[in-house]
Amino acid sequence: MTSLILHAGFPKCGSTSIFNAMVAQLPALRARGVRVFNRDLALPETPEELQPPLWPLQQAMESAEAGIAFQARLRGQIAAADPGDTLVLSSENLADLRAPERLFAGLDQACDMTVVAYIRPQIDWIPSAWKQWDLKDGLTLEASLQRHLRVNQPNYLGIMQAWRDALPRAQIRLRPFLPRLMARGQPAYDFFALFDWPTGEESVFTEASNPSVDFALMHFMMRHHGLFFDSRHDARFAHRLTRALPPAYQRPNARMLSRDQGRRIRDHFLNENFALAERFLCHEDPERFVMAEFGQISEGLAYGEMSEAQILRRAHRILSEVFDLPGQDRTLAQALRARLMDDAVA
Repeated sequence: MTSLILHAGFPKCGSTSIFNAMVAQLPALRARGVRVFNRDLALPETPEELQPPLWPLQQAMESAEAGIAFQARLRGQIAAADPGDTLVLSSENLADLRAPERLFAGLDQACDMTVVAYIRPQIDWIPSAWKQWDLKDGLTLEASLQRHLRVNQPNYLGIMQAWRDALPRAQIRLRPFLPRLMARGQPAYDFFALFDWPTGEESVFTEASNPSVDFALMHFMMRHHGLFFDSRHDARFAHRLTRALPPAYQRPNARMLSRDQGRRIRDHFLNENFALAERFLCHEDPERFVMAEFGQISEGLAYGEMSEAQILRRAHRILSEVFDLPGQDRTLAQALRARLMDDAVA
């Protein structure tokens, strides 16, 4: 029987790395009978044709008519596949409460289905989400934290339960996004274990990551977000800044959360994490696992405990040192934007 693997990739949990690895290794995957769905639910033969199916999936979830057409197309591809084929559909917006029932209900009776998801400790996920999205809206890390707790995001438990309810015959494979628990410490290698990828394979899967910069520079960008970002998904300035910085400033250089912030996140998600470990990770000691892997709070001075003046002094010093841009806050921000966003320079 044909196998279907759904990678319901939670954002910030290696989804881009996994998809990029499938693009890079598409010929080798096809040689193993693994076919990866494109954005139009075709099964391309060349890496150049393989693109994430993000927006068609979004449209199918938002429109009942589009959802019906999507499932019909998917069922047709499953029926046309060779019995020994493995079909893979990977997208981070499959980690959506609407996706299981609207797009895939009943498919676990037509093929062997596996749903794969990775979950990152929320104590790491929330600062990373602030860095990638919320600072571009001008939200402080504290405001971002409060918003995520208020809406219970990331909603790992609710979404994984929705998959189990919609597809009772499917295998649910939940993996912790923790280097020591993933094959070779990377999500791409870990995911490829599903295809019996050789453990000694020399191919390197390049890890895609969001650009990281010094905590003071992140704060500076947050304070001047209107100058640097057109939207919360605009990463052009951040990428250019990262490329222009010396290695010493291409990392946060400080613990992001205060102990109080870390405790609030840990305590908010504690019971959900216990349930995840028991129901989906099948860990024999859920409480011990969660406290050891999802509840660790680091020591030392954190970005969240520093004063505004202290952080901006550091940002100004770095920018003056690296770019030789004197001036006060707004002037400095304008000069930095002109330096990095000028296409002739960049």
